[in-house]
Amino acid sequence: MQYIFDMDGTLIDSMPTFGRVMVDYLRANRVAYPPDVVERVTPLGFSGTAEYFIGELGVRQSREEMGRVLCAAMERGYREEIPAKAHVREVLTGLHEAGAKLYVLTASPRLFSDPCLTRLGLISLFTQVWCCDEFGLSKADPDLYVRVAELLKTRPEECMFFDDNPLAAAAAVTAGMHTVGVYDPSSAGRADEMRRICERYICSWDEF
Repeated sequence: MQYIFDMDGTLIDSMPTFGRVMVDYLRANRVAYPPDVVERVTPLGFSGTAEYFIGELGVRQSREEMGRVLCAAMERGYREEIPAKAHVREVLTGLHEAGAKLYVLTASPRLFSDPCLTRLGLISLFTQVWCCDEFGLSKADPDLYVRVAELLKTRPEECMFFDDNPLAAAAAVTAGMHTVGVYDPSSAGRADEMRRICERYICSWDEF
């Protein structure tokens, strides 16, 4: 079994920072947004978020400028502040020492993922870290998980994917992967939906 982990809201407690930055950006640009906007953009990556903000919400800014502003607002948190979730280190270390192959598949850009995982002392536990923008696909697209399985030279059915977001989890299920839902306060209102989508749902990593 290949173990593939989302990062934000699954391995690290970054969603408060992520949500604040996204909402602050929309408010600064005086753009109306739906109450679940953070959940909607979480699996999209920065390119997909820019497309959603421009195409659906009517933000009047180029993708490049938007990316520059959002990256600047987020980068410090990943480099200096955002913590790992409780018990993540123990679980990952146990799997790694047992010989399991571990991977990260994140919607965040490498500018965020690598410095954060390095600071937390986790990056050496992973065989590979992938960012969605490198595939040109969002985590809400089942083709992403098929592509990842192909890179691993295996079938989706031989992979177990961990995520806190129902859109990503549903896409992984559609692709054929086993899924474990991970509780995060940012998606607490959709916990029942996650339980329906995923084979297993954990409220804390010490349950795994």
